[in-house]
Amino acid sequence: HSLALYDRLYISEKMIAAHCRAGNFFLMRAKRGSFKLVEAYYQSHSQKPITVIIAGITVRLFKAINPRTGKKDVFVTNLPWRWLSKGLIQRLYRCRWECETSFKDVVDTMKMEQWHSKSLNGILQELYATFWLKNFARIQIAKKSKKYKITMCDQYQKPNFKLVLNWITTKLKKLLNRSIGTLRELRKLIKLS
Repeated sequence: HSLALYDRLYISEKMIAAHCRAGNFFLMRAKRGSFKLVEAYYQSHSQKPITVIIAGITVRLFKAINPRTGKKDVFVTNLPWRWLSKGLIQRLYRCRWECETSFKDVVDTMKMEQWHSKSLNGILQELYATFWLKNFARIQIAKKSKKYKITMCDQYQKPNFKLVLNWITTKLKKLLNRSIGTLRELRKLIKLS
């Protein structure tokens, strides 16, 4: 009884069937040309959700227009009809944005793809250290931030992860030694950012 959120991808019959066998719901932003039915709905002028059958499974197609860009997106889902409102679909889809920012944090901010070691043991140490730093920063942010947890709101605020991470790396020795006042400084930075 879970809901999986997917970014643009080529929808496959196997994926849809797997979700249905497991009794799960899915919401996928469809890539153009993924299925003839999806492409036909994308090109149509209809704004109403429709029901189609893909690989013997009933799914719904839902069209949303990005208010900033005017670009159309088609979503494929097996959610019940009562869930198919523009606002709810957009709020649900917005929840997966945390995956994007988390991936960006690991790849861009923390440079996880750039190894300093050439041995497997050294690379594993870098991985574990990177994930420890990332998770420690995220935990401290989650403890201090109230608005951070409300991702389904139209607007929400969250602290600057890069700033918090850089502070942690510069004060790591104090944190590991549990120096008095260090966590208080960190929480103040989180609140200010």
